[in-house]
Amino acid sequence: MDSYEVNALYYLQKPYDHNHFMNAMKRCGHLFNMINRNFTYTIRKRQYSVPYTDIVYFETGRHTVVLHTISGTVSFSDNLTRIVELLRGTDDFLPIGRSYLVNLHYVTGQAENDLLMSDGSIVQIPLKKQRETLSAIEQWRKSISR
Repeated sequence: MDSYEVNALYYLQKPYDHNHFMNAMKRCGHLFNMINRNFTYTIRKRQYSVPYTDIVYFETGRHTVVLHTISGTVSFSDNLTRIVELLRGTDDFLPIGRSYLVNLHYVTGQAENDLLMSDGSIVQIPLKKQRETLSAIEQWRKSISR
């Protein structure tokens, strides 16, 4: 089991053809482009920066935003609406109701009304937004597999 934990950008199952290879290269290229983009936040007048590729999701807290990354969690003063606007041009982030903004690269599945994230956390989808959210995730997956 340990051999599967290599933190690979993409995995090609053998045998694979030219189309599979090209899809893998497009996805990896997209991820490399995102590595150069950072989200910056401030805590106690000190600025911190995290690459978009390290962000798993954002959630609202009590008068704060909680940022979940692949290496940990941090809370800072801000509001999710502003962050959604800031990341609007990035197709990889999807707002889930008013409480969450998820990086679609880290969505591993769905269980009833929830999204399962790669870090083991669960993001609740509002009942009224379920169909819209699942459709957006499916469209995103199709777009990166082309």
